[in-house]
Amino acid sequence: MGPTSPTNPPADRTWTLKPFHDNHAGVVAGWVKSETDLLWLAPRTKAPLTPQKVIAWAGPRNISLLLFSNQQNDPVGYGELNQMRNDPHHYWLGHIIINPDIRRQGIGLAFVKKLLTIAFNDHNAGRVSLIVFPENEPAVKCYEKAGFLPTRVETHNFKSNGKTCRMLRMDLDRPPPQPLITD
Repeated sequence: MGPTSPTNPPADRTWTLKPFHDNHAGVVAGWVKSETDLLWLAPRTKAPLTPQKVIAWAGPRNISLLLFSNQQNDPVGYGELNQMRNDPHHYWLGHIIINPDIRRQGIGLAFVKKLLTIAFNDHNAGRVSLIVFPENEPAVKCYEKAGFLPTRVETHNFKSNGKTCRMLRMDLDRPPPQPLITD
C-alpha cells in the first residue's frame, strides 16, 4: 500500500470529533467547489462561501464540530448539532460536509453516527432531524444507512439565492434502551 493521503486512506483510520475553531473556517469553505455544492450544503448562504460565512453559522444552540482522522492534522469533515428552539430534546443536524477528496468511503456515515451518539448520549435527544436535497443521493443514502427515515417533502424559499426548493425531511428517534443480558 502507498503512503497515506486524502485519496489513499489507511484501513485502520479512527475518527475524532473536536470543537470547531475559526482557524479551520478556510479549510471548510475550500471544500465547496461549485454553486451546487453550496446550495446543497447551505442554501441560506449567499455565494461565494467565505471563512467568515462558515464562522457565522455558529449560534447559541449550535454545537459546531470538526472530524479528524488519526492520520491527519487537518479536519476531514464539518457538521453541526443544533438544538431546536422549542424542544430541548429535539436536535437538528446541519451543514454536514466531508472533504471532497475523500468522499464515498464511509467517512460521512462514520461522522453522522458520531454526531448521533453525542445527541442521544450526551444531550439526551429524543429525536434528531435534518433536511436534505432529494437530488443529493449520496447524502440521502448516508443518512438512511445511519437510521434516518424520510418523513416528508417540504418546500423552502431561500432569499439568499432567490430559489424555491424541494427538501426531504428525515428523522431519527432515540433508539429504545437495550435490555441487560445476564448469565
